[in-house]
This record gives sequence, structure tokens and C-alpha cells, in this order.
Amino acid sequence: SSNAFAAGTLEMSRSGSGAIFSAANMVVDQVVTGSVTITNSGFLAGDYSLAGSATGDLAPSLDLVVYKDSDGVAVAKIYDGSLDGLGSVSLGTFAADGDAHTFYFHVVLPTTGSDAGDNAFQGKSASASFTWSATQV
Repeated sequence: SSNAFAAGTLEMSRSGSGAIFSAANMVVDQVVTGSVTITNSGFLAGDYSLAGSATGDLAPSLDLVVYKDSDGVAVAKIYDGSLDGLGSVSLGTFAADGDAHTFYFHVVLPTTGSDAGDNAFQGKSASASFTWSATQV
């Protein structure tokens, strides 16, 4: 009669709300940054991942770098490529009950090397969305 069972939970929460970064009227070589903290607020450990998608004619030209826990530190880099190239990236295992990691996003519009190429960016735009996922370990 003293045998009891209960299912655990794997829950995720994030800091802030809304967009991680926003840039209107971007110019060549401008860097836009933002960060978000993801917390495992459940009672089970989980394998976490980040997926991204981007649309718009500027998306292939924007470079995105994402760092985990240490902003700008090369060994903390988990993605470095075009904004529209981010598929799915493993973020590792988050321990149960409060394990949190901060992710730092850097987006830059790099020069093409010529005025004509850079001027071709005018009027173009892009948008991106990011999805955080977790599965029980």
C-alpha cells in the first residue's frame, strides 16, 4: 500500500519576451546583438536544441553567430553561418530543476567588398524565428 508513482516534468522557461534582437535601417558592417536565458524549470534532465528559420531577401546575406554561456568566446560558439542557414543545433543536456544557460546572438551585415554590391542591400529585409526544444534524457 505504500507504493506510489508520479511522472516527472520537463519544463522550459526563457528570460524576457518578444524578439531577441531587432535592427531597422541596418548598414554594412553593423553588428546587432541580443541574448536570452533558457532554464530547465522541470524535475527531469533534458537534451535541449535550438532550431531557426529565416525568410526575406536579406536573410542569406546576414551572418549569425550564437554563443553559449560566454559571449564572444570562440570555444563557446555553437553556430556561425548565415541567418537562413541555421537548421538545428544541439545545446547539450540541461540538468533538472533550474539549470540555466544564456545564449548570445550576434548578427552582422557584412560588406560585399564593393560599393555597388553593398548598395544592392538597400530596401531588402529579413525576419527570423527560433524554436527551443527539449527531450527527456
